[in-house]
Amino acid sequence: MLPVLHFLRSVIRYLFFNHDSHVKSTMGLMTNPKTQKVLCRFVLATYRPVGLLLYIGALVALVTVSSNQFSARTYISENALLPGLVERQYKSPLDVADYAKSLQELTDDTDGIPHEWLMRTFEAIGLDAYSQNFSAAHPFLTESDIVDGVNVFGILRAPRVAGTEAVVFSIPFRDEGPSGTTNYGIALMMSLAEHFIQQTYWSKDIIFLVVEKEDIGAQAWLEAYHEVDSEHIIKSPLHGRSGAIIAAINLELPGKRIDHFDLRLEGLNGQLPNLDLFNMVVKLCDKEGINPTFHGKGTITYQDLRYYHGIPTTSKTMLSNMLRQASGKPHGIHGLFLRYSIPALTLHGEPSGSLRGDQTHSIGFIIEGVFRSINNLLERFHQSFFFYVLPETRKYVSIGLYMIPMGMLLLIPTLHGLALWFTLGNEEEDESDKSKRDATPPSKDHRYVIPILIAVHVCGLVLYLSPEFFLVEVSAYFGLAPTDGILMGLAAILTGILFLQVMGKGQSKADETQESIDRRWMLLKCYALVWQAISLLGLSMINFSLSFLMAVFTIPVFSLCRPYRSVIGSILYKLLLLIVSPPSLLLILTAIHDTVFRGIPLSGDMLYDAGVECLRAVPQAVIDQYLFNNWTFAVVCLVLFPTWKLFWFCSSVK
Repeated sequence: MLPVLHFLRSVIRYLFFNHDSHVKSTMGLMTNPKTQKVLCRFVLATYRPVGLLLYIGALVALVTVSSNQFSARTYISENALLPGLVERQYKSPLDVADYAKSLQELTDDTDGIPHEWLMRTFEAIGLDAYSQNFSAAHPFLTESDIVDGVNVFGILRAPRVAGTEAVVFSIPFRDEGPSGTTNYGIALMMSLAEHFIQQTYWSKDIIFLVVEKEDIGAQAWLEAYHEVDSEHIIKSPLHGRSGAIIAAINLELPGKRIDHFDLRLEGLNGQLPNLDLFNMVVKLCDKEGINPTFHGKGTITYQDLRYYHGIPTTSKTMLSNMLRQASGKPHGIHGLFLRYSIPALTLHGEPSGSLRGDQTHSIGFIIEGVFRSINNLLERFHQSFFFYVLPETRKYVSIGLYMIPMGMLLLIPTLHGLALWFTLGNEEEDESDKSKRDATPPSKDHRYVIPILIAVHVCGLVLYLSPEFFLVEVSAYFGLAPTDGILMGLAAILTGILFLQVMGKGQSKADETQESIDRRWMLLKCYALVWQAISLLGLSMINFSLSFLMAVFTIPVFSLCRPYRSVIGSILYKLLLLIVSPPSLLLILTAIHDTVFRGIPLSGDMLYDAGVECLRAVPQAVIDQYLFNNWTFAVVCLVLFPTWKLFWFCSSVK
């Protein structure tokens, strides 16, 4: 191994760092003027067609890796899980019906979670039962909108160990609403707890958790469990605890018969659980005859494969996965566990249209199998992937594949920026010696660009810090609701920044030539392209889907950026820039989601509804940042908006 490393070091030193002036034949390639000249000519001659080919190739590559031929088949990396290899023992469907009937009677008579009944039931089963009160009082809620509730949980203490590890079985309490009730799921939880406590093979504690108010309740419980302070969620301390949580399963069960289980993975800020957890649940669902789906799609069928090898189906599923991940919002309360490095997913039962049959046994077997497999683990989930996208339930695309089209896209602004840099260097060529080139523009041009770089990021910072200011000033002055005040404030700042062109236009002096003005916008665009590539590359390490979608829409428009001299050309390009601005992209992605996945035809009414949905999403993103530490609003204000504003300035240099 050491000889190989020494050889590689010698090659790198020869290519890049050899500066021996006495031995001209051994001069490094990157320091050789002739090599620089060839590289410069090659980049300037090919960066436009190569950029176009890279853009088309990136889109084709992403679609290709989602196809059945190129995506890899899922497998379980952690051999200790052994899913489905134990004897099924759960046999209590009659208890579920009794629990469900009692719970339905209570929810019909009272509002809110029946925490007293849950406490009594947990204690009667033999669990250590506890409750937790919480309330959310962030700045964007009025006194009448303050959210408060109660979480109830019971702990089954493992008989074989000292309780150093635990697994969470959670259910959100819903007695009504568009998502349906979860009373039957809570009843199944009670029945499973009664069965689990009779077994002696548990090596990990099991926490049965029923949360009220969905995400807020789950966040309050997690913060209290991990002793995290929050100024916006006020909660009582937990009087009962267990060990480190190694996994969490969230169940949303509407009734005793379901059509399929839709497995939901996406967590806060685009985080995903370990792929082994997903594969294990899929295998157990297959064993019990309940169809597992991902974003409503199951295993690709033979009919799908006959139509372009199933590419339309797999691409649509993967796009749905990417849109959900790009939003940064958790797809269920399991998504909040991922913030604490706890692999978790949601089993969402889709109601069946048939009234015949009872699947309680099969669903119970799946949950029992999941917990018994996790019980076998000797260490945390770590063997399989944490970065992936899924084209179907039994295929996956790992980070090693989906970063190839991402890299192809990021190479486009890199090439364009390099071409501008070489162009600027060529313009500084000494007329007395054509063979010598200076690739460094004068410092005065840098003094023009650097203040703009600082200014756009200051504007982004003002945008990021503005919600609380406008909540106090605008809402109080105009008598608006807090969310309306946020929208008006953000709109006012965006409008002001949009027409702030003092630094972008610059002050052209009388003796300033057109060449010097051109140098300024080219240098500014060079900086902007490099910054775009760097920021999107860093973002792709955290949230690949958001970075890729932003790159697909913005890179073609930003590559065409320049101060067009004709009025029509300038107006048309400004319209293109407005179309790829962060608010417009939110509207476009919402419209794509409604058209492709909800089947709503493209029309004026659909665009209007999408616009209303976007207006609701903006203040919700601000609220999620305060309550759950969602990064979406911060990324848009501090990264995406300043990058877009750089190109707006660049197109206005006169």
